[in-house]
Amino acid sequence: MHCLQCVLWLCLTLFVFPDQCTSTQNHEPLIRIVNIEHATIVCKNTFEDTRVALEASLPPINTTYSTLLAAGDVAGAFQALQSLPVLNAFIVPPRNFGSLLGTLNKTGKAVQYEIGNSYTATQMNYFELGISLYAPIRVLLREKEGTAIIEYDRPRSTMGQFGNDEVDKIAQELDRNLSALLMNAAGW
Repeated sequence: MHCLQCVLWLCLTLFVFPDQCTSTQNHEPLIRIVNIEHATIVCKNTFEDTRVALEASLPPINTTYSTLLAAGDVAGAFQALQSLPVLNAFIVPPRNFGSLLGTLNKTGKAVQYEIGNSYTATQMNYFELGISLYAPIRVLLREKEGTAIIEYDRPRSTMGQFGNDEVDKIAQELDRNLSALLMNAAGW
């Protein structure tokens, strides 16, 4: 796999010129290879217990800041953002991919969450708008052979691809908070 990445990098280096920051001469998308740290937590708790613990520890996102901002109250919106809990659930209820398998006559347990904090995301977006691709963080809780598993891509690696020191500091804190929350829900 490493050799393939090197070959792709070499090809991109030869064919993408420095003054073209968004596309090649053929108007093709610029492709970059990035390394992503994918975390897998094997849960001590059952799928159901992990789900209950995770959802109990994640308040739904409070969008008061959005209402205040729409009303022109920038200071109030900023204060509302700052007062949000460290992590929130952005989609309530979470996406239940396990139940969707029923449409294909298959059973399974898999629930996807979007977890984050609007203030944290706003801080990172201030330095790099590309962060919007990755915030909030998608987290998958699934069951494999009777064992609950949590999976996610670590924020410090997804956000780290932008090479911005300010973003990296914020992403590392987000990574620590998310990891602690998920390990706790997993029963560790």
